[in-house]
Amino acid sequence: QRALQQWLSSLCRARPFVVAIDDFHRIDEPSAALFALIESESSRYELCLLLTVEADATWTAESARRLLLQTTRIPVENLSLDDTEKLLRGLFGAVPNLSLLAHGLFALCEGNPRALMSLAQHLIDRGAISYRAGAWTLPARLDAAELPASLGQALAARVASLSAPAFELACALALASGQGFTFAEVGELAGNPEPAAVVAALDELLSAEIARQSNELVIFGRPSWASPILATLTRERERERALHRRLASVYERRSEKDFRAARHLFCAAEPGRALDIL
Repeated sequence: QRALQQWLSSLCRARPFVVAIDDFHRIDEPSAALFALIESESSRYELCLLLTVEADATWTAESARRLLLQTTRIPVENLSLDDTEKLLRGLFGAVPNLSLLAHGLFALCEGNPRALMSLAQHLIDRGAISYRAGAWTLPARLDAAELPASLGQALAARVASLSAPAFELACALALASGQGFTFAEVGELAGNPEPAAVVAALDELLSAEIARQSNELVIFGRPSWASPILATLTRERERERALHRRLASVYERRSEKDFRAARHLFCAAEPGRALDIL
């Protein structure tokens, strides 16, 4: 780490230097410590750290959160209609019907970049936007059946398209948001399918950003996914209790007195076992 810090410092002394880090709240502790060290010496050279952070995000490294307190915050404004079209042009190229698509998606996402990307992905998943012969083809008109009524509906449709093991794992991770799990524990949370099925399920969730990896652990991804995933469990109480039992089992193996195990046992309608832990 010291060698990397010295190398970056030498670059900064030679010329003005910019380091851009997206989703800084997800950075691991060693990397956060490195940038905190570099920032502490930044008065000696020209260095600019550009960091993006989700509002109300769960932090994976306390040193990263402390570093953010020393920064100048710049709220990100929503995209204008013109900016929305430019972003879509960057995704799909200068293809026919781009302006029509921009107007339709802008009306739904109101300029929120992440919502815009989710809606574009929704149309790709539905086949309304396709890629053939090296170019994207956009629809000549947007049918109401193809466009979701809201971003939440688009996320719900994406959740509904998950394979059974991926959905099972997504539900378990959503019930333990902010907690990390090893690959072996992920397999248990998914219902112990074959290892290849666990890998495939995890790949699905990572691709959709429903899950993410940090320090070799798997963690629930963006908070916006929690609502459509957990909404399905309110209609399937027995499945929800089974998932809580799996989570409790994972925590019990880590420690006999893990209070998280007790919480999940209460949720699984097993208060006797929960009280034994407490």
